[in-house]
Amino acid sequence: MYMKKIAVTIGLAAIGAANIHAAYAPDKSGDKDWSVSATLRGFYDDNFAGVGVNPKGSFGGELTPQFQIVKPYTQTELGLRYIYALYYYEGRDHLNQDPYDQNHSVNLWLDHVFNEKWETKLSDNIFVSQDPQLLSSGSAATTLPYRADGNYINNIASASVHTDWTRRFGTVLTYNNSLYTYDQTGSQSVSNIVNGASPSYAGEFDRIDQSVTLDLQWHASTETILGLGYTFDWTDFNGNEAVSTNILNKSVVYSDGRNSYTHTVYLSYQHNLTDTLKFTAMGGAQINDSYNDPNQKSSPASPYADISATYLYAPGSSLQFGFTHSLNTSYLPIINGYTSSTNNGSISEYQESSTVYVNVNHQITPKLVALVGGRYQNSAFQEGPVANQSENYYSVVANLNYSITHHWSVEIGYNYDQVESLQAGSSYSRNRYEIGVTGSY
Repeated sequence: MYMKKIAVTIGLAAIGAANIHAAYAPDKSGDKDWSVSATLRGFYDDNFAGVGVNPKGSFGGELTPQFQIVKPYTQTELGLRYIYALYYYEGRDHLNQDPYDQNHSVNLWLDHVFNEKWETKLSDNIFVSQDPQLLSSGSAATTLPYRADGNYINNIASASVHTDWTRRFGTVLTYNNSLYTYDQTGSQSVSNIVNGASPSYAGEFDRIDQSVTLDLQWHASTETILGLGYTFDWTDFNGNEAVSTNILNKSVVYSDGRNSYTHTVYLSYQHNLTDTLKFTAMGGAQINDSYNDPNQKSSPASPYADISATYLYAPGSSLQFGFTHSLNTSYLPIINGYTSSTNNGSISEYQESSTVYVNVNHQITPKLVALVGGRYQNSAFQEGPVANQSENYYSVVANLNYSITHHWSVEIGYNYDQVESLQAGSSYSRNRYEIGVTGSY
């Protein structure tokens, strides 16, 4: 797979940006329910294509304006946020490639409290990306630590109802829907797939992920909440294209051959140890059912865990630690090129990922804030030709932000990414350096 950058929050900033973004400068500490800001960064990326062989570096620039409006009412809050990001890569320009990336992000939300016992939350996040990054962040597992050439749309919708049935017992019912749509469709015929060609991004990655969670909560005390929960996930690949070949009977596997159900049962524990130290733990089991793959074995139960702790150790300073272990969608459905002696004819339907992360946000002075974060993930592929093999992903971020006034701030940053891949020639490392200025109103 052709790989490119993993993240786009990088850059070195031009002098004179203050003049360009002066319109965003007024005081942002008032009571207004809207705000605007813009960030101008310059950057150097030593591996802008994210490749392991003959990496090339590039200087570039980033412009990211955004707008937000939040309307609070007596029992309701409405919100809208729009972010536009434009990136220029000088190195691509020299190679006669399109030097620009453009991303759009729209966030909508509605929170409503009916009474002291009933509350509902609705949200919809729309991402439209050019040359999109396929990367999760925070505690979520990274399904694909590479980036594919091609525009895509990702729409993530969520709805939840929180009900306190008694003083101690409550429930949270949540529905999530995530839609992925890629522009690159139908790039390979069935005969090409049979002969070992790669499918289009739409055939391989277009899908709808839906999940329903019921969480039963027992308020043992004002500091402690115990829980029991169940989540049903349904992944529906709807690209309707040939994506691979079953080497046992020479049949063609289509997009929906990767469909699956996942069942998760867990216990949870939330506890505020002090006013500044909070701990949350969820643990249980998951079962994956790849119901459309006739050669897929029934999956045994896999452990599930999501543990995090947050410590506010000083005013404006915090330490966060987390660990997750879960099943998630695999990006390797292909079984071409393998013999029956190395593969039972099934596809790599999913992967089992363990992720550990730590973030430190330290306020050095009232105006100077430092952020340092690290993340490590190990993903083991289940079934298919790469069964029980794994990939490793590492990332480090460091950032210093200085507030000149309420309206203006400057920052410098560094990002490091490393992927140890199963695919020949796909392992790579990447260093990115940035400096920028932000104006807000």
